[in-house]
Amino acid sequence: MVQPHRTRDWCRVLSTADRYTARLEIRSIKTHGTGLEYGYGYGSTYSSGGGVACPILEKVFKQLSTIETQVDEVDQQVQKFKIWKTEPIYKSRRDLLSQIPKFWYVVLAEHEDFQEYIRTEDMKYLEFIKEIYVSRVTKVNADEGEGEGKVTEAKSEDEVDPGQFSITFKFEAPSTQDSPHKNHNHTHNHNNETIETQTVTKHFTTIKNPETGETSLRSKPAPIAWPTEFNKINPRKLKTKAKSEHRKLTTQEKKNYRVGMKSFFAFFDWTGEKPGKEFRNGEELASLIADEIFPAAVDYYTVAAANGGVEEDEGDDEAGTSSEELDLSDDEEEEGEEDEGEERSKKRQKTA
Repeated sequence: MVQPHRTRDWCRVLSTADRYTARLEIRSIKTHGTGLEYGYGYGSTYSSGGGVACPILEKVFKQLSTIETQVDEVDQQVQKFKIWKTEPIYKSRRDLLSQIPKFWYVVLAEHEDFQEYIRTEDMKYLEFIKEIYVSRVTKVNADEGEGEGKVTEAKSEDEVDPGQFSITFKFEAPSTQDSPHKNHNHTHNHNNETIETQTVTKHFTTIKNPETGETSLRSKPAPIAWPTEFNKINPRKLKTKAKSEHRKLTTQEKKNYRVGMKSFFAFFDWTGEKPGKEFRNGEELASLIADEIFPAAVDYYTVAAANGGVEEDEGDDEAGTSSEELDLSDDEEEEGEEDEGEERSKKRQKTA
């Protein structure tokens, strides 16, 4: 006769492969007659006949966990090797790309995924991005305050931290002869539509949730001078003005704040610690630039050139990327209070 199910909490074995954050987790082992049923972390089960004792399985899975840890260590070594070997190659490419007029504008304007993260009004300022560079040999040593922390550069392969990287944007102010790309039908008013010449570097650090094993990015705000045209929607300026006048944001200012938080320039203030209260999809945009756009930039530019250059972008103006509303509750500016915004949106599936 088949015996009733009964759960034995023999073991809870967790092994993680960091590359894909995949894990094999034995939640429970149930006896089922002479067979065993294993409950996995993903909700699936596997039944096995025979009289294999649970202590033996526990020992096997502990050994498997050790092997998975060894695989992780090798994977880390491979990543360090690749980063250390490709860094000087990308530096050489950096000098060559700087000689191609509006190289990064063409790459970004033609990349459909990138356009989903910014407003249409931001597009004209992409023309003035002289350079984008991703470095994976820089490392930020966290400080105790609100600052960025001390930034150092790895001096050897062993010092490379695959969980950290930085993205540098170099903007070059438009001259009086410059005008936006003809396909966007914008006309420059140089008294208003200007952006400063500036180099902005934003650093990112990967953290792991000890409970789930899942990884995510964190960052600190990187100061950037917004285009003067966007002063009325610049969230930082709006908050500073309200604070100086000892008041809360007005209804109109809240509307402008929401619009500003959808701008590409709000990305530089993204931290990953304030869901619903800062630029949306900051982690996704950072990963898109670092893992996809930057390494394959030449390919994207070549395809764009073969297709006849930049196509006209016909999109909504203020709608920008998402219709989701930002949480502008009164506790927005209070230090240390837990954010009550919506959960960070999951990474969108890429289509080939």
